Amino acid sequence: MASSNALITDEALSRARLRLGIPEKSRRMPFNEYATLDTIRHYAYGFGDDNPLWSNPVYATSSPWGEVIAPPMYPISAGVPEPVTWTSEQSEAMSGGDPLKGIGQYLRAERWHFAGPITVGTRLTRRRALVKAERTEPSSFAGGHRGAVMCWRMVYSDERDPEHPVAVNEREFFYTERDTAPTANRRDEVAHYDADALQAIDDLYEAETRRGIRTRTKSDVNVGDQLGTIVRGPLTITDVMAHHVGTGLGGAYGVGPLRLGYLNRRHVPGFYSKNEQGVPDVVQRCHWENAWAQDLGHPSAYDYGMMRMTWLSHLVTDWMGDGATMLSFEGSARKFNYVGDTQWMSGTVENIVEVTNGTTVYLVLEGKNQDDEVTCRGAVTVLLPLSVDGAAKAAPLEESLFSFDRDALGASEEER
Repeated sequence: MASSNALITDEALSRARLRLGIPEKSRRMPFNEYATLDTIRHYAYGFGDDNPLWSNPVYATSSPWGEVIAPPMYPISAGVPEPVTWTSEQSEAMSGGDPLKGIGQYLRAERWHFAGPITVGTRLTRRRALVKAERTEPSSFAGGHRGAVMCWRMVYSDERDPEHPVAVNEREFFYTERDTAPTANRRDEVAHYDADALQAIDDLYEAETRRGIRTRTKSDVNVGDQLGTIVRGPLTITDVMAHHVGTGLGGAYGVGPLRLGYLNRRHVPGFYSKNEQGVPDVVQRCHWENAWAQDLGHPSAYDYGMMRMTWLSHLVTDWMGDGATMLSFEGSARKFNYVGDTQWMSGTVENIVEVTNGTTVYLVLEGKNQDDEVTCRGAVTVLLPLSVDGAAKAAPLEESLFSFDRDALGASEEER
């Protein structure tokens, strides 16, 4: 989110590449410092998931885990920044502020690895570093212009066992100048529904089920099985606000209200523009203010790509049952999801592999809107337990599996 006159220059990208692999310093506290019954429930409700495994201690006590656990992507709302010490060379590379300040950014892809469920009382720490900074070729998404791709890696650890991360998340963003930005994926009109169309959506909500205590095992799954279909939408501003209730508002830019907003505006003035009343407000409001989104060339406000990632994840956790574990998730946002749009999420079992601690199932996922356009895709690995009343316990995530390779991840297309 940014002003429209900022440009992606080769000099800015070169500065960004100097930062590859260097852990960032931050004093900003996360939205959730501790995983509690409240923070877990608020996060789950924020994307519309009322699974009692996330919120009801009585129910969760009889689950294979014996207690409330958090949905897989809960860490995005948490993570106290780890202390970082830089060398003089690293300090120089990290100086000067954001090299791409003021450039529009859109979630392109998201990848997760999980070590198992997060439980009540966990205090997560987080280490964040840029791991990719590349030019892209001209594309229709960028109005025929070149853009850039930036990817950050977040490593989340339980402070009680910092050597074994509980989750690793990579978030890849497409950067494009606002004046040239996404034309091919825009529409001129917002969606409208008659009574029959809305009833069909409500019928699918009514039919939605979750596997729950009847956790799937090897005997319940075959290649080619369908996960069923869930519906999410029509998207409203309320849905976007609920997302913030679950994950927080500040994010990377420290957004806050009133005097906190004033202080933040002094710190990052480029993240603010004047609204219709002439009052400075965050450019992030394109997700909840139609007028500002329309000024940027869109028909209405639109979702965050990560919202659709949680909806795809929700489809999987409902399908797999309480005792299964999501091991990995990879998703991509293909088109905008505007206010009024509806998403139908579905999936298929692609492969099944027996392992010593259960059965690994590979799933492919897809989300389509009311125009039958694919707006998001996903690929998920699930570990099913050996027995229906057992818990699928994943192997620890070793930090070495996510070590930074500057040559492999950081070289631009021109440098390769």
